[in-house]
Amino acid sequence: MPISVTQTGTIRAMATASGMTDSAVASATYTIQQQVATPGFSPAGGTYVGAQTVTISVATSGATIHYTTDGSTPTAASATYGAPISVAQTATIRAMATKSGMTDSGVASATYVIQLPVVATPVVSPAGGTFTSSVTVTVTDSTPGAAIHYTTDSSTPTAASPVYSGPISLTHSATVRAMATAAGMADSGVAAATYFIKVATPTFTPAAGTYLTAVSVTIGDGTPGAAIYYTTDGSIPTTASTLYSGAILVTQTRTIRAIGVAGGMAPSDVASATYTIKLAVPTFGLAGGTFNTPQTVSLSASAGASIYYTIDGSTPTTSSTLYTGPVSVTQTRTIRAIAAASGMATSDVASATYTLQAATPTFDPPSRSFLLPLSVTISSASPGVTIYYTTDGSTPTTSSNQYNGPITVLLTTTIKAIAVRSGWSQSAVGSASYNFLGL
Repeated sequence: MPISVTQTGTIRAMATASGMTDSAVASATYTIQQQVATPGFSPAGGTYVGAQTVTISVATSGATIHYTTDGSTPTAASATYGAPISVAQTATIRAMATKSGMTDSGVASATYVIQLPVVATPVVSPAGGTFTSSVTVTVTDSTPGAAIHYTTDSSTPTAASPVYSGPISLTHSATVRAMATAAGMADSGVAAATYFIKVATPTFTPAAGTYLTAVSVTIGDGTPGAAIYYTTDGSIPTTASTLYSGAILVTQTRTIRAIGVAGGMAPSDVASATYTIKLAVPTFGLAGGTFNTPQTVSLSASAGASIYYTIDGSTPTTSSTLYTGPVSVTQTRTIRAIAAASGMATSDVASATYTLQAATPTFDPPSRSFLLPLSVTISSASPGVTIYYTTDGSTPTTSSNQYNGPITVLLTTTIKAIAVRSGWSQSAVGSASYNFLGL
């Protein structure tokens, strides 16, 4: 049966057998040496933010610790541990311990991944977007002492990029990218902001609106050096549209649209203005009023315009009567008229009322005193009228006596008369008094 040897000692042995002489004595000495304990690390290996101070210890009293920091296997010839080790960057520490009279320890190993503090990512202000003029960009970083590096050509900034020292003025579209560095710290992330510098929206002079004559329109743009392209048919302008070079004469209703364009900048928004060229209202050769005889009314309008009219007071349209010559007014009428022409807004309605009123009757002879019977005739300056009269001083109506011929007056009498015509206003009352002087 095997013999277990757990400590230093000498084993002697001889053999015997019946009928035989005992063997010689054999001897063997076994020296049992204890192994030094394997070293330990504090803190244990792992990932850390910032440098770490690592201590190495061994449970075997009086043992000497040897270590390496390059990942190589330590030996008794390696560096002797005497004080905590500062680990400022990622490293693997390996250690073993020795002691006289004992077997060397096993090798202990610990890897320290050192993550440097990261510089704060810069902040770019204002936020990226679209601007209608130059924009001033500032870049800040919350890490004290950090240096900011930036680019404006969309490339990724590095520590070799320009150092930010003050606001950046952008007059053309650009992407600003920035990162920050600081000693003993990892570089920040990259901040980015894209600025679209848009050409100012064009402006029109005069403003859009309704005009009674042709209008000369100028277009301006607040962005120096911007080229303006425009259309007059209401379509959206592009750089293939007409290049603005001077005032645009608008002689009929038009919608002008325009954009501004400049190198390195986004095109402007589309500006739009509608100019409604409206015909002037027709004019009447004879102003409205009250007349005792039929009238002839002429109408006129802007050159090239057609006139449409009504005589019943209704609102005229282009389906109404086309004016071709003077309008005969033989009874009370309200003439309303418009002017119309292709490409122009129809005029407002012009209106004139012609009131035909029978002329007040007159008497022949006029009022007088008489001795002999009189023959009195009544007439009106208005043609085609019917005259009604009374001889008792009362106010005549169309139910009174119709005048058909001279009236014989024998006694003191007051004759009153009116003139009437269909479609005309009744005349005022005419009156004549005759005073008989007989006994």
